[in-house]
Amino acid sequence: MQALFETQRGHSVELDMPLSEFLATRLMQRRARAALCTPGELVVGHLPGDYATFDPEELSLALAEACETATEFAVSHVKLNHADVRFAQRRLEGIYSPEAA
Repeated sequence: MQALFETQRGHSVELDMPLSEFLATRLMQRRARAALCTPGELVVGHLPGDYATFDPEELSLALAEACETATEFAVSHVKLNHADVRFAQRRLEGIYSPEAA
């Protein structure tokens, strides 16, 4: 996953790490604790209900938006590689079901 984050104070941070590692960062751990869930649940909670039917490109765009919403930072230039998309399809699928909410 590659992304450019801009903090509320105007600092820019360029991120280049696998999506799985991003979910394990202190930022995501803190946000998830505040929401009483896991980082995966936090991101999946911001995905459209039909994300399982998305092709890799659509899923990449939806994940980018979900990460932005979950972190409350301005996030741009998000690019997920094939490994990130496969991780999302394998590991995030089934974490959250809109019907269960």
